[in-house]
Amino acid sequence: MSPFILIVPAFAIIVFSELALSRKRKDGTYDGKDLIANFFIGIGGLILGVLSKKALEIGLFFFVFQLFTPLRLEWLGYESLGWAWWVWILAIIGDDFTFYWHHRWSHKIRILWAAHVVHHSSRYFNFSIGLRNGWAVMLYKHFWWLWMPALGFEPGMITLALIFNALYQFLQHTQHVKSYGLPASIFVTPGLHEVHHASNIRYLDKNYGGILIIWDRIFGTYQKYEPEVEKVEFGVLNDPGSTNPFFLHLHEFLRIFRDLRRSKTLKDVFFSTFWAAGLEFRWFHQNCQRIAAGVFVENPA
Repeated sequence: MSPFILIVPAFAIIVFSELALSRKRKDGTYDGKDLIANFFIGIGGLILGVLSKKALEIGLFFFVFQLFTPLRLEWLGYESLGWAWWVWILAIIGDDFTFYWHHRWSHKIRILWAAHVVHHSSRYFNFSIGLRNGWAVMLYKHFWWLWMPALGFEPGMITLALIFNALYQFLQHTQHVKSYGLPASIFVTPGLHEVHHASNIRYLDKNYGGILIIWDRIFGTYQKYEPEVEKVEFGVLNDPGSTNPFFLHLHEFLRIFRDLRRSKTLKDVFFSTFWAAGLEFRWFHQNCQRIAAGVFVENPA
């Protein structure tokens, strides 16, 4: 039996249970149109995810694993790291470390942000947002993980580590639980992930970790959850103003295309495509000092 046969109804039960709780409390954590969009995106992502794992991810991991086997035998003296319990722990840590950098650069490089922004463009934060992942990301994400099969991690182990990370992240998309009893100094919690989804200048570009928050602490992107200091406002600075699933996937790519048409030099082309994720490069450079000071100036474009 495919695990997806069990995962899909489990996700649905979790989402609708939270929806019922939200309506009972009248806390406004759900919106009907937003929920429908999230489910549509989630179903599309599930289909693409299954296809990409079978056709791209697993196949690519096996190819790289086999390609580097002679080098591992010659230089490191082993063919595979094997399946021992400690290798599983290393695989999960390695996967999460890779996710941190993949995630961080998905916020920093504009073309990658265009693929990832769909996950952040909702003004709501609930379990259904955990289903709202960019379809385009699934076509290239696995390339970041190629160092793992090259080093000798079994392809199946890497794939399972990725799935475990994704399941853990799904459970962080809720306002009804701030922590599952895990130490927030080590692990990502729903409260810490709320910060990551905030559009407040204070909280921008923080808490990229998937399972472990220690990467953010080490690399300077950690932000404590402090709603008493400043309430979290969800969404993105350039709000798409739509719940159309296709527009949600395309709107930042359209902005990039618009800026490319305006570009007059190769420098303009570079900045329009790769710089200042989520912000037009000219506007960004004109206002970066104000942003650093915590004053956001609305984009005139």
